[in-house]
Amino acid sequence: MDDLDTNPYQSSSPNIARQTGQKSGSPVAAIMVAAIANIGAVGITLTLASTPSGTAIRPLGTTMVVALFSALGLFVGVPLSVSAIWRVRSGNRVLAFLTLIFCLTPFLFSGITLSLVANWCGFTLKD
Repeated sequence: MDDLDTNPYQSSSPNIARQTGQKSGSPVAAIMVAAIANIGAVGITLTLASTPSGTAIRPLGTTMVVALFSALGLFVGVPLSVSAIWRVRSGNRVLAFLTLIFCLTPFLFSGITLSLVANWCGFTLKD
């Protein structure tokens, strides 16, 4: 036929994202948020390693910063992970699910690190 039968608003290639190589639902952002949250929480807790032996401390400031990193993992990382679980194919779905679990662990990892540092350095935690 001639050019009058074609729709000028219809794209000749309907799936542009697949042609350009873009992946939808990639869990990379969720992995980065989970890594930042966990590394930050454990890193802040490791600053207590310079505490002298026999000192009784209440690490309230450290706990507040750890709670902020945990909130980052919870309120930013979990939605990104759930979005990645819904949108990725079966191969990366396991990675996205592990990222979801990893987003929920900063407070746990910092607590374990705090008990290890307290035993190693010899300071005690006040009630």
